[in-house]
Amino acid sequence: MKIFFTVLFTGLVFGAANPVTPTLPQVSPASLGYNTSNWTQTQPAVTGSVITVNVGDDIQTKYNAASCGDQLVIAAGVANQHVVTQLTLNKQCTCTATSGNWIQIVSANLSSIPVVNPITAATINVFSTLPVPAPAHTNYAVITTNTSGVNPVMLTNSSLVPGFCHWFGGIEITSTKFQFSLVGSSYLGTETLASQMQHNIVFDRCYFHGVGPSESVEQVGRGLDLMGDSIVVVNSYFSDIYGSGDSQAVFFRYGGVGALVINNFMSASTEVFFVGGGGQPISYSCTVAASPAPTTTSMTVNTCIDAAAGAVSTPAVGTCLMPIVGSTWVPQDWRCITGNTAGALTWAGAISGTPDTGANKVRWGLVTSDVTFYHNYVWKNPIWNPDNPGYDGISRSSKNC
Repeated sequence: MKIFFTVLFTGLVFGAANPVTPTLPQVSPASLGYNTSNWTQTQPAVTGSVITVNVGDDIQTKYNAASCGDQLVIAAGVANQHVVTQLTLNKQCTCTATSGNWIQIVSANLSSIPVVNPITAATINVFSTLPVPAPAHTNYAVITTNTSGVNPVMLTNSSLVPGFCHWFGGIEITSTKFQFSLVGSSYLGTETLASQMQHNIVFDRCYFHGVGPSESVEQVGRGLDLMGDSIVVVNSYFSDIYGSGDSQAVFFRYGGVGALVINNFMSASTEVFFVGGGGQPISYSCTVAASPAPTTTSMTVNTCIDAAAGAVSTPAVGTCLMPIVGSTWVPQDWRCITGNTAGALTWAGAISGTPDTGANKVRWGLVTSDVTFYHNYVWKNPIWNPDNPGYDGISRSSKNC
């Protein structure tokens, strides 16, 4: 079974009053540019120290000792693979393209890993076999785990402290045991604040894979499980991502602005690339004022807060929200704001009744916007047959796109 998209979509804007196709690409982290003429992502400058991670070194210890601006250079090749339980990579840096204040985690042989265009005249006509061969392990820094269900790499921790400004280059991540994800960004889906999401995370020329479609026990459900702002996945390869439930090469839970997924080979047994629907969204609420009295097309709000009662701005034009009417949330009353004058909100189309007044009487959530998915090869192994969900000893409910 083969599914191929030269361009699946160039932008997704959820919750906007008038969705538009973004300029390609719309957002790239901290002004780091992506060049679609040669499929290259700008690498930030190293402004700190270069830290060598040799075979036998503990990557977590080396990372913990690093500072913003440093680059961890990891020995490459399967013979030098680094077996971990779980790497927690959540340092918080403040980065720009010119400051170079990134934490970089790269292969010692990164310069030897070419940027491969997976979409060629030869590959688009391949239907029954792997159209783009898996890259050789030689030049990748290999990170693997023998521990089941841990996610080999985590970009947050149990205290919901996310990592900011991390650049990964030439990293191969795999597992010999079952994993929900090879790279995780959420701690059990419990984040409720925008400050608990990552931002400025880049994966360039990386390799994410399971152990092969003939294996019925050791499965990898997701390659990347991501959320946040300014997330970039480019020039990378995903294979053997499958499991007993939903499986995605890249799963983007939710975020604010900017996800860029370009020039990748992506294979997984269900959606392959999926945006939204993971965990609870970042939500906000406001007090609806009694005066001036709300109507079915307007209301005035104040004292807007997040889940920790921290003050936030009133919802901007284009934000979609839901007021309480008669002490009830009515799905049909979901409306997108067309006007906001000092908290006086208006929308088009009357709702079912007059909004209730008082605290927490209108709610909305942070929605994912500006997702650029471009020039990716999406492929499903032909033995992943929807008519035979138990082909490898695994009973899965769905293998659909």
